[in-house]
Amino acid sequence: MSTLRIGLGPRLPSLPRGRAQAVSAGRRSASTSAPRVRPQTSPPPSRPFARTRPPLPVVRSFYRPAIVLSLLLTLGTWSAFTLHATNKERLSSSVVKNILDRIRQDDDIERLMGTGVQLERSTYLMGDPWIRGNINMMQGRVDIKFRLKGQKDSGTAYFTSIRRDQATSFETLRFLVVLDSTNDTISLLDPIQHGSQRDVSVT
Repeated sequence: MSTLRIGLGPRLPSLPRGRAQAVSAGRRSASTSAPRVRPQTSPPPSRPFARTRPPLPVVRSFYRPAIVLSLLLTLGTWSAFTLHATNKERLSSSVVKNILDRIRQDDDIERLMGTGVQLERSTYLMGDPWIRGNINMMQGRVDIKFRLKGQKDSGTAYFTSIRRDQATSFETLRFLVVLDSTNDTISLLDPIQHGSQRDVSVT
């Protein structure tokens, strides 16, 4: 009985073993190094829309104005107290009392301003008369002015006295009264220098 042989065509020549390994290794490296590109099946995700936000409301702080107001009130109160205390000290000094006695005893003052000349009260400082200037007995200087009021007229008195050194007494440089109605000046310094009337005691 005869055996049939099915032919598969001519047999291809086989590559050498080393070359075949090199070809297979090159195919594997090419397959691993090449990136795989996946087809896009969905649209890319949308980015969030940047909206402009309205500015935040400005919150006003009431602490700073309150602090500034309290500081101003404290400073004003302290200044008023200092002025009142200093004026009280000048008003109660013996210098002002001696000057006022000397003014009341002057004949020209009594004739032009009337009797009962006294210190004019102010509308502030609780109604006390205001004595402007400085009375410093330690430094040897008295320079003040104050308002006067009589039955006939009112005016302003000016008095300045200095002590040149510790061994000498006070020397009066200015002592006068200026009337409000006529602006006439009544000098009380000349009688003191000539010794016709008593001097003002500055102690």
